[in-house]
Amino acid sequence: MPNVESPAWSGLPLNVEKLNRIKQAENLIKTINAIQGVGDDEVQGAGQAGDDSEGKAQWLVDLQKRVNRYYESTPTELKTLQRVGSLVKNPLFRFLERECSVLSALLQTVRKDFELVIEVCKGERKSTNQIKTLATNLHADVVPNHWKKYIIPETMTASEWLGDFILRVE
Repeated sequence: MPNVESPAWSGLPLNVEKLNRIKQAENLIKTINAIQGVGDDEVQGAGQAGDDSEGKAQWLVDLQKRVNRYYESTPTELKTLQRVGSLVKNPLFRFLERECSVLSALLQTVRKDFELVIEVCKGERKSTNQIKTLATNLHADVVPNHWKKYIIPETMTASEWLGDFILRVE
């Protein structure tokens, strides 16, 4: 028996290695695009052309406006289903109740993240690595990893994800 088997024996296409390398290259380009440009204004210092009158970096001002729009468009809460009598025995009810619980917790996480980013942009809170990563992701329109509770396409932007998420919650 040969050491290397064809990918066809497991039902994979014959060009699976090429497809994996293409996917890795796309992820690398996506990561580089997310990194580029974010934080350039911070390095230049306050009072430069890219800053506003208060000395904030322009990308922070833009991010604050965007996150404020997102925050205002998200509902404040999602009511979970109540477990009552014979409903608990229904598997469809239990499924929907679990989904509502997950979405409710995710909604609270998203709203809390928006509050943190807004406070950092206003200068009311000190930035941590977690908040800076979150702000960088939102500025680059990338969905933060801790928001991905359900499977999404890798090409989905944060604004598309939020639109989809708001529709699911409402």
